[in-house]
Amino acid sequence: MLSPELARQLLDEAPELHFVLDTDVEDALHDPLRWECFMYWLPRLGPTSMVFIVDVIRQWQLRCLGDKVIVVAPNEYAPLLGVQTMALRRLLSRLLRFNIITVDDGGFVHLNRWLPRLPNNELNRHSDEYRHAYEQYAAWCSHN
Repeated sequence: MLSPELARQLLDEAPELHFVLDTDVEDALHDPLRWECFMYWLPRLGPTSMVFIVDVIRQWQLRCLGDKVIVVAPNEYAPLLGVQTMALRRLLSRLLRFNIITVDDGGFVHLNRWLPRLPNNELNRHSDEYRHAYEQYAAWCSHN
């Protein structure tokens, strides 16, 4: 995998990004296609990031019998999300920071099909009730 600095540079400059969906992710917990996942990840990633994740997953599901690489040209894709190209590139940097995407040495961007647990520093910003509700949800996710 590329270092975070090189990955950010690729995400900021590449005219096309080649996404591959990683379905076998360590510490995977949340299914971004479920509303409960939105409840906990939406405040951290923002609505455009969540729509982007779901869209790439849906595109991958539609192509599961064929080519499993989704090509995203930020200049063309950003208007579909209703944002400018730089906002899309910042969104990708945010996903990189949360380890939801990684970039390999070949330049392929790997999107985790399952989102990880919320980081402890994020949980600690909330009330005890919120953390308790999240822990109950996380326990339910780990058994389903």
